[in-house]
Amino acid sequence: MKKLIALFLALFFASTVYSLSVNLTANPAAIDLGETTVTFTGTISDGTGPYNYEWDFQNNGTTDQTISNSTNTTETTTYDYAADGPGNYTAKLTVTDLSNGTTITSFEVIDVYDLQVNLIIIPASGEGNIPFTVDFTATAIDGASPYVFEWDWGDNSIETENSSGTSNMLHTYTTQKTFTVKVKVIDRRFKSVETTVQVTATVGGNAAPTAEANGPYLKQQGISFNLDSIGSKDNPSSLGPGGITNYAWSLETQAGNPQCTFDLTGTNTISGNGNPQRNPAITCNDFGTAKTNLTVSDAQGATDSDSTTIKISPTQNTDKINIVKMWVEPEIVKTGTDLKVFVTIRNETNQVQTFDLNYQIKEDIADTNISAAPNLIEIELNGSSALPSPTVNPYSQIDFQITVFDASLSVLEGRKNYWVYARAETAGENNTTFNKRRALFNYSSNKSVQVPETNLIGVLSALFFSLIILKNNKR
Repeated sequence: MKKLIALFLALFFASTVYSLSVNLTANPAAIDLGETTVTFTGTISDGTGPYNYEWDFQNNGTTDQTISNSTNTTETTTYDYAADGPGNYTAKLTVTDLSNGTTITSFEVIDVYDLQVNLIIIPASGEGNIPFTVDFTATAIDGASPYVFEWDWGDNSIETENSSGTSNMLHTYTTQKTFTVKVKVIDRRFKSVETTVQVTATVGGNAAPTAEANGPYLKQQGISFNLDSIGSKDNPSSLGPGGITNYAWSLETQAGNPQCTFDLTGTNTISGNGNPQRNPAITCNDFGTAKTNLTVSDAQGATDSDSTTIKISPTQNTDKINIVKMWVEPEIVKTGTDLKVFVTIRNETNQVQTFDLNYQIKEDIADTNISAAPNLIEIELNGSSALPSPTVNPYSQIDFQITVFDASLSVLEGRKNYWVYARAETAGENNTTFNKRRALFNYSSNKSVQVPETNLIGVLSALFFSLIILKNNKR
């Protein structure tokens, strides 16, 4: 009986000897060309060592990097795919256990993107008499399919099309004018690129002028300021008055009672080419919102109009900045993976705005106001940190990206939902409704359990020692 128990135990322990295994991870696994390098980590288990690590980042049969005679069970290296160009690459790690010559490989797929858009129009000159129909073809290149194509025809009309790579559109212009057409392409990673082209619709060769009311204007109650027609032009002349013979401004109350009047007696229509007429002074004596319209005319009687808003505040003369878009990548974060947070900030004013950007990570708890939930992780971009205060130019927007590294995320519990909660704040701000955004992600522990494998050498060794035991017992 003792002999059978000894034999059974020897076979059991031999069968639970683990075989050499290697795991290769890449961070990030999807990048834009020239954006960043990829960090590769190889982790070995159930080996003896020392080890040779051989990295082939394109899986083309050529070893790109080697780490020899390493006693570490984890090795990290980096690689930049800028010279390789956009595409899908399979990185391969080959590990050799020098103690017994065992070799094993692991693979990881890397996506390298370089999103571009190519725009072709027919006719190529972009000029024709009204009604003028133009054939537009936009093709997305080296992005992550599928795509959304957003068309802004320049005549206050917009169209959107989903496509796997190409968008073909026809658009007809019925007003004589030079139009700026913009197509924006957004791929499935929410990366975007855009391009523009000008088309000119004429009547007998005369193109209508272009009106620019600029704005929006946010000004203080009772303080005189000037409207600005800069950018208005008589196409295809250069910027400035050119052949424009008349500038006509008008006002419409939209909210409140701003009581805006021109600082010229008797009329809201100002004619002529002089600077005071092109940029009239105006005073608003109460708070509220008004719409201002500008219509310009050329010597042939062709016209164009543009409008914007005037916002009047009792005390504030600089507008707020807004978070207009926010998202995270990936939406499911596993152990060993960093979290990227993307925020788009827009400046609604005619001044450069400096602001603070604060990120907090909070647990998603039902029936809880997310702003009041405890902060688990907090990151700030402001003058007190190592980074300078972010700025954004007038009437424009800027994208910000931060990375919350895996080491910081380790304080979170696995398999739970969390909010990334962002706030943007600037001096003089009086409305923070659009300065707060949140994005949801799931933090999931990536724990793998290795199943015992039968080791033939271990089994033979166990049988050998069992025979020795049996022989000794016979004695």
